[in-house]
Amino acid sequence: TIQAGIDAASDSDTVLVSAGNYVENITWPATNGIKLIGSGENDCIIDGNDQASVIRFEEGLLGIIDSTTLISGFTIQNGFAQGDWPNYHGGGVYCNDAKPSLENVTITNNSASQHGGGLYITNNSNPLISNSSINDNESQSGSGGGIYCHTSSFTLSNITVNGNTTSD
Repeated sequence: TIQAGIDAASDSDTVLVSAGNYVENITWPATNGIKLIGSGENDCIIDGNDQASVIRFEEGLLGIIDSTTLISGFTIQNGFAQGDWPNYHGGGVYCNDAKPSLENVTITNNSASQHGGGLYITNNSNPLISNSSINDNESQSGSGGGIYCHTSSFTLSNITVNGNTTSD
């Protein structure tokens, strides 16, 4: 699994992922600088199976994740952030006190029962997102169908944000 690959990685390791549909809900380990590289957005999919966020950078990482941590070449889809706080935020990607780089990714068809259907950014986070799209995500009873940012910032470069919705 992708989770097993990144769990086994050390600082600055690269984890290469072949084309395929990976049904996983990934919790990022306390390791900075991992480069998670998929074969491409069109054929390398991480599917959350409507169970939880697809990728989570949780508060327990204590800010160690910086921009040398890279996720590239994936579609991140079908995440459903639900349950108790903070699990109901960030259907596609949940980013708490982390500054990863995401490039050449498509974040699509994710939902959150609260904020950030596609991407939830909080608590001093500052992800760098480039050459990517955030499309057709939903926040069911909060804000930020595509992107929700609270007490943080983010940097976007060559991004498409389209078709995201919120019920509030």
